[in-house]
Amino acid sequence: MKKAGKIIALSVVGVMITSFLVVLICGAALYFYATQSIDADIDYNTLISAMGRTSIMYAKDENGEYAETLRLHGSENRIWTDLENVPDHVRDAFVSIEDHRFYEHSGVDWRRTAGAVISFLKPNSASYGGSTITQQLIKNITGDDGITVKRKLTEIMRALKLEKSLAKDDILEAYLNTVYLSNGCYGIETAAEYFFSKSASELTLSEGASIAAILKYPYKFDPVKFPENNVSRRNTVLARMRELGKITDGEYAAAVAEPLELNINERTSSARHFSWFEETVIDEVTGDLCEKYGYDKKTATNLVFSGGLKIYTTENKKIQSALEEVYKNDANFPTSTILTPPESAAVMIDAHSGALLGIVGSRGEKTSDRTLNYATRLTRSPGSVIKPLSVYAPAIDRDLITWATVFDDVPVSFTKTDDGYAMWPQNNPRVYSGLTNVNHALETSINTVSVRILRKLGLDNSFSFLSGLGITTLVDGKRNENGSWISDMAEAPLALGALTDGCTLYQITGAYTMFAAGGVHRKPYS
Repeated sequence: MKKAGKIIALSVVGVMITSFLVVLICGAALYFYATQSIDADIDYNTLISAMGRTSIMYAKDENGEYAETLRLHGSENRIWTDLENVPDHVRDAFVSIEDHRFYEHSGVDWRRTAGAVISFLKPNSASYGGSTITQQLIKNITGDDGITVKRKLTEIMRALKLEKSLAKDDILEAYLNTVYLSNGCYGIETAAEYFFSKSASELTLSEGASIAAILKYPYKFDPVKFPENNVSRRNTVLARMRELGKITDGEYAAAVAEPLELNINERTSSARHFSWFEETVIDEVTGDLCEKYGYDKKTATNLVFSGGLKIYTTENKKIQSALEEVYKNDANFPTSTILTPPESAAVMIDAHSGALLGIVGSRGEKTSDRTLNYATRLTRSPGSVIKPLSVYAPAIDRDLITWATVFDDVPVSFTKTDDGYAMWPQNNPRVYSGLTNVNHALETSINTVSVRILRKLGLDNSFSFLSGLGITTLVDGKRNENGSWISDMAEAPLALGALTDGCTLYQITGAYTMFAAGGVHRKPYS
């Protein structure tokens, strides 16, 4: 019996030693593979910067205070918030339920990892989450969530390395800003504003636990779709916080007793179409980013929608609303018998500051985004509208004319033709009044006087004055498709408004503000 017992004991020891050696060899092989074959480097700062952050537009309300009007975001609706803005009880809710040893481990919780491995190998066992907050952050910012051994080893190596370069609070801040919390909400700030119409800094214990409850399964624990599931999971979070000593029995009891009272803030969504004003702002900010920082248009557009910008606009909500209402009603426009009725656009600018107050880009209700804006994108020949800007104003500015200066209202040139002589320019109607003062010529838009003043002013002076008023579509000179030379440095474009590429209503309106501002021009801006 003693001999048999000894043999059994030796066999057990042998098995244990063999198992230990197998584990040791496998561990060594795994360590060698992980350290030699896996690239643990990640460009953390670049990846964090690339995470989409929601941009917000503001306009002054009736009290003169800036209020949020629009949110712009790409695929991820995220408003970044600093960790100091997140209350301790909200941080504790996430840490308690997701990774309660977060402040103790070095990026990987080996006990949880071992439990996850055993759970994975054991048939019919329940799933066991082994990822730490650091590992989850790695997955969130890299987007790498494949179910492979190499992917998991890579995540572990990266987590260990990241914890050597970042403080725990920095990791937790990034984590709280990158997690998905259902209903298109990324990060604690966006979720707090969407579900409870408040900032993360204002969340109660119960509300913070409700948001933390979403993490495990964002669909199943969505507080909007499945409030009962969310409450059940919320109570689990609170129980875990009590177990870990993060809250007292009394705080637990009070929080569990609270009903789930959502206060959905639809403003956090950009489901509606952009207004004409908002699209104008988007275009202007995109252009400014390209001009000031040298970005290409794609990069600048991404920044506008996903750069976390705060854009303070000049919009006057009362004026914008009134314009939109007028343009929705066809009765406010002349009737037309043609199939496609004439279009219209409107621009209102504060002449003394250049601030755009309201803008509408076409008739009817706006039913889509990024459509043709007839006020800012369509260029048309301005015709006689150009005369006060290109001829009369610069001539008065140089003391070349006054309102009483007299010119001869007769054609400037006569060209012999087969039928006689062609007169240029022609007035409309074909009436020529002889000696005429500037005041009358301007009132009745007499073409002959406009050309005569331009000749006195000079093409260069007219061209440069007009350019200084923000008419950026002027053509200094270029060849057209048939090879002929065309330029706006000529009498027909500058005196009569026959511009090669035309100009926009926004440009013309901005230029005209100088007359209402005592002769001082300010570049319009939104």
